[in-house]
Amino acid sequence: MTTLLSLYLTAFGYLKKEKLKLLGGVSLAAAILMTVFGPMTPVGMASGWNILGVTERLTIFTLQLFIFFLIICVHVQAEADRR
Repeated sequence: MTTLLSLYLTAFGYLKKEKLKLLGGVSLAAAILMTVFGPMTPVGMASGWNILGVTERLTIFTLQLFIFFLIICVHVQAEADRR
């Protein structure tokens, strides 16, 4: 819950800044995907799905992709600052 709240707050904060619209959009997309994928695991358990590992990994991989995107952004910014 706190991860999603922090992602939504981060997204809305970044979207207010003109130079950080891309980062805000990616943050919002990650938050929405995690909100959709998160409840799939308990729904799958109740429904007897045999793909519980996949539904759980969708949430985790979304967070990992978001963090990877942040690393790329920091690296690009650091390279731009060196020049």
